[in-house]
Amino acid sequence: MKGCRVFGCRKESYKTWANVSLCKGHYEDIKAETALYYHGKASMKISHEEREIFHSIAHEIPWARRTRV
Repeated sequence: MKGCRVFGCRKESYKTWANVSLCKGHYEDIKAETALYYHGKASMKISHEEREIFHSIAHEIPWARRTRV
């Protein structure tokens, strides 16, 4: 199994998110980031540009929208 695909991370892969291998820490972080993006209450919701982990792996997600941030 591949290691974590977040740039600079050398930890062992834990699970995949959107077909991208992530370590446990980054997997938990992207779950929380995604929840805030899609389901956050108005005052806590984050914008597309604020999705740091998503943007660090977006180039590896086959169906990800290729936008510049």
